Amino acid sequence: MIELSCDIEGDKELSRRFIKIPQDIGSFHEPLFKIGNEVRMSVDANYSSRGSLFGAPWAARKDSKSHPILEDTGRMRSSFQQNLGSDYVEIFNPTPYFKYHQSNKPRKKLPRRIMLKLDQIRKVFIVKTFQAHIGRVVQNGK
Repeated sequence: MIELSCDIEGDKELSRRFIKIPQDIGSFHEPLFKIGNEVRMSVDANYSSRGSLFGAPWAARKDSKSHPILEDTGRMRSSFQQNLGSDYVEIFNPTPYFKYHQSNKPRKKLPRRIMLKLDQIRKVFIVKTFQAHIGRVVQNGK
């Protein structure tokens, strides 16, 4: 919860602007939308780099298939979606096999291949997006 209180003498327009700030700061639709897009773009960039965006590249395949790793049909790569609420953004992949590749559970056959991660770059982006949102609201009233 963000609380802002102050005493203002004089300018009624400025007073009305300060009254509206808490309402506008609480409207997170725009920053959450930007954050969701950034995270989904990072997933796509990670696919293009074969996993190296989030650390170690994906383990090499052990067969001789011609398609890139995790892209036999392209369905998993193209299925990342976002749900946007008033106070959250959810990035998910509804393909039933996504969880087996992304999971950090012990494994014997299927190597872990991280596709979705909030790395330090994305964490900084999230913080800066919220800071910019708050700065805009305080400066412009929207």
